[in-house]
Amino acid sequence: MMLPSAIKFLTVTLLLGLVSISAIAQDVDRASTIFFGALECNFNISSAPCTSFSNLLPANMTINTKVVIECGTCAVIDEDLDVQIGGLLVVGKLHIPARKRVRILTPHVFVEGILRIDPPDSVVPSNYGVDIILTGVEDQIFSFENQPPVLGLPPQENFGSKPFAVVGGKLDIRGMSEECPTWSKLLDVRRADGVVKQIKVSPASFDCWGEGAEILVTSHWHCYTCHHQRKISSIDAQGWISLDQEIDDTTSEADHHDLAVEVALLSRHIRFRGEKSLASEKDGNVKAGAHTIIFRTPAPQIQLIQGVLFLNFGQAGRAGRYPVHFHMSRDVTGSRWAKNLVRDSFQRCYVVHGTHNLLVEDNIAYNTHGHCFLLEDSVETGNTFKRNLVAATEFPLAPLSIGGRPDESDKDPSSFWITNPKNNFIDNVAAGCRHNGWWFELTNHVRGMSASLPEANKLNPTVLPLGIYSGNIAHSNNGVGMKTYRGAKYQGPGSRQAMHGWKLYRNRFTGLFWTFNMIDLMNSYLADNINQPSVNFGRSGSSRLVDTTIIGDTALMMKQFKKFPSPYNKYHCGSHGRVGLWVQGGPLSFINTTFSNFNSFNGCEAAAIGLEYNSGGRWSLEQSFRETTLRNVQSAFMDFCRLTMGGKKWDDWLHSEVGIHDEDGTITSRESGAYLTAYPYFWNKTEKVPSGSELCDTSNGRIICNTGTLPIWSPECYSAQEVAPCSAVCPVACYEDVEVWVSMNSPAGMRMRVTNVKSGVFVDYNEQRPLSHAILYRIFAPKLPKAEMYEFKFFSEGKPIWPHSIFKIDKKGSCGDNFAEIKVYEPPVICGNAIINGDAETGNQDGWNKSTNTYMSNDTPRGSSYSFKLARRFQQSLDPRCIRGRQTLKFQADVKMIGIPCQNRGIAVMVGGIEIKKSDWEINKWFIWKHTFDIDSGSNGGNGIRFSTPFSWCVDLRMLLDNVSLRIEGQTFTPSAGLSPSPTDLPSSVPSLTAPCVNLKKGKCRKECVFTKKPKKIKVCFAKKETLEHDCSQHTARVSCKEIAVCKFANGKCFHSCDDLKKRKCIQAQFCKLVKIKNPCLGCQLVATCGSRR
Repeated sequence: MMLPSAIKFLTVTLLLGLVSISAIAQDVDRASTIFFGALECNFNISSAPCTSFSNLLPANMTINTKVVIECGTCAVIDEDLDVQIGGLLVVGKLHIPARKRVRILTPHVFVEGILRIDPPDSVVPSNYGVDIILTGVEDQIFSFENQPPVLGLPPQENFGSKPFAVVGGKLDIRGMSEECPTWSKLLDVRRADGVVKQIKVSPASFDCWGEGAEILVTSHWHCYTCHHQRKISSIDAQGWISLDQEIDDTTSEADHHDLAVEVALLSRHIRFRGEKSLASEKDGNVKAGAHTIIFRTPAPQIQLIQGVLFLNFGQAGRAGRYPVHFHMSRDVTGSRWAKNLVRDSFQRCYVVHGTHNLLVEDNIAYNTHGHCFLLEDSVETGNTFKRNLVAATEFPLAPLSIGGRPDESDKDPSSFWITNPKNNFIDNVAAGCRHNGWWFELTNHVRGMSASLPEANKLNPTVLPLGIYSGNIAHSNNGVGMKTYRGAKYQGPGSRQAMHGWKLYRNRFTGLFWTFNMIDLMNSYLADNINQPSVNFGRSGSSRLVDTTIIGDTALMMKQFKKFPSPYNKYHCGSHGRVGLWVQGGPLSFINTTFSNFNSFNGCEAAAIGLEYNSGGRWSLEQSFRETTLRNVQSAFMDFCRLTMGGKKWDDWLHSEVGIHDEDGTITSRESGAYLTAYPYFWNKTEKVPSGSELCDTSNGRIICNTGTLPIWSPECYSAQEVAPCSAVCPVACYEDVEVWVSMNSPAGMRMRVTNVKSGVFVDYNEQRPLSHAILYRIFAPKLPKAEMYEFKFFSEGKPIWPHSIFKIDKKGSCGDNFAEIKVYEPPVICGNAIINGDAETGNQDGWNKSTNTYMSNDTPRGSSYSFKLARRFQQSLDPRCIRGRQTLKFQADVKMIGIPCQNRGIAVMVGGIEIKKSDWEINKWFIWKHTFDIDSGSNGGNGIRFSTPFSWCVDLRMLLDNVSLRIEGQTFTPSAGLSPSPTDLPSSVPSLTAPCVNLKKGKCRKECVFTKKPKKIKVCFAKKETLEHDCSQHTARVSCKEIAVCKFANGKCFHSCDDLKKRKCIQAQFCKLVKIKNPCLGCQLVATCGSRR
């Protein structure tokens, strides 16, 4: 072969050097960013004379003969052709003019130059056409011999079997005219004897859809396989299409404008096919079709692939082997995939990978496996998907592993799989998928080989602005119409984003499962979705549903389902009944929402709105409704008295009360608006279970009600039996949702008492228990009206306790900054070592935030029993009673690094937001790590300590950790002024926190106060040394308590053997010593705190 004298070769900094796309892990580890462009010897190709393609075929040609069109030369297929060759390499230009009959069988097509195919004819089908059939099962090797030597450029590329690969070349394939639509909504039908024999589609199809063309009529029911394949037998002057065989009754726009199905053209003039070969030893049982790849070829090389059938493409279980695939080409502005059909694909459909600004328009996919239209690595932006149609998307034929990720999510296939929101999706249709129509599965980073692209640096797709999302449809999917669940949540760029015009109907499960933040869903339409609520809206923040119609059962569905073939002729009642909107908590808004046709049928309960009871402490009453319309709705809300989950009634669970804010009273008929709440949780088997909408009985602080705690705090509330059984309506100005997150090391069964300090009204709140997801904190979630001051106080078994640490107290709601002052009762504490279980001698992670990446080890530095073995991070919250304000903390720990050494990037410990790193350690050797931290924890105190390894780079490195201490310099005892220093019996009411004794002189220190002048210091019994300190209260069982040498168990409690010992016993005790501390009762103090005489 004659080599070109000069080549224009695009290189863009370092990225990847590929040897085999199937070996992506090795690709990432290798090197360089290499892109391909037009060959310089082809710059005058447009004016070069063309020779007949037949002249390139030798007289002694065999099926193994490879045909090469040299650089700078042009070949034209100027006559009908039927040939089998051993490969086609287009380095120059190959032109196939219109109105030719061409059939080429070849094991590969490689394009480094230009391949141009003109439209064979204007009407589909016709006697003219181009068939390129890719054959064989052997790997096809592409040589880079036409490219100059460049760092990182391998000598060749293995494209696997049956490739159609473009490497720096250009495709100009025009198989259909721009005016011919590939699909249309079904406008009308003519019925006879309950079946359809004639149909009418868009008039734009009249000039290009011909007799004999194959068409697809998508499903109109909750059945993703109930589509029809037919042929056009004739078309009359009025545009009525007669079918070669009738179809079951379906839905046209004449029947219902919003529920009509689609009709797609399945015939094409230009057909690329993968040979259907028998399974071989190489292929095994995996179906391996052909595949197309535009390989690292950015603009200005413009690709046009229009009007092509890709039949039997895709290779199951093989990365990078997809029917239509733009691979790592970055900016391809001007390139276009249009009017193509991917049919009978063995793996995926239209894949955009490491590529931006591509137009994907008016394409069809039918009978495919795995995700179909997709953005592969989450780096892809600026691409536009417009008016594409997908039907019959099936489960994958084989698991797919990419870049070390063992299992792509194709096992839950979706017709449109979106990993980066900054793309445009306009007027697309998902019309029948085995699982999801649309799935937004985001990550907070770029994955795969695209992570090495410059534009991937620090890219977080969850904070990018949305592209244009308008007019998209999902119907007849076996799972969810459109979902965002599973994956990272969209957070947005800081400003509110919007999507417009979703139509989600007749999906077998939920129409919409929404979890994203800060997005307005505008002008949506949902109808006839079954088995789950039509809209599952929650676990998100500040999203809004605006100008939306939600229909339970359309009149047309109630008419159609009885006539549908078995087993689809039964009315399906969802697991929650027929519910329009299912709200899961969070600051959500629903504006101008119309609910229609929610009525009980065949014993199936129906309601417009349901409130999720599986959200733990995440509920907010600021889920607001405004301009709500109810039409033909039996009940606005579900019957809260009847809800069950997993065979258990609500009273078997401990959860937050639920509710909504009816801003303008269009639901509760309160002109000034109101809150509606329900709370059937906190009673037990021995208590009287309320029936109906009983307001709360607050005797002894217990909550015996099913209407929420708001009626306890606000006498304006009243029973709302007529709105929703077992609920209350509270016509008040505002409420705050307060969430208190405390350490999981606090005792199970602990309660938090909330007291209105001014009125003395109090309620004991139980912990909220989420029924799913990792549980890292105990959450208490009272809903409270505006007040002057609330006190929060924690109890376990009737005695005040401290919950180890308070992670945060969140306030959210409508009251704003003037809600109330919150004071948390703080029992006194002895402060020395701020770390709990730093020596690991409990044999578990008690005191630390439980981590699945941390284990216990018997490898210890000083003869102890256990150490911690961590792979990533390990952390513990610090007691804010001890860690508060400006302090000096002395840190010390025994550390040993084990495993496979790698580049030493340093281990780290962080205290109070200050992180230090240590890199001078030796592998497999214990050392003592010391540091002094000067921190400022602020007035609220707290913070934490966190250890971390360089796990991102050193995956096989582990840290052993033992004898961790964090000593507070110059502090041993911190009393809580005005509050009891020792546990007392649970009082019948909580005293006022106006601190009546604070700062009073001796003469005015009287009544409930007592004045103490001496002694200035007192002796307190402490543990003898740091290693003998232990938080015994964390053990609730006798056995686990007595396993710790310094702990004792009595009266159902585990406590330290030094606690409250008098002088003589403390001196005699094995583990204890007397320490002088400042007398906490000096000055004027409460009698309840320090006793009546001093």
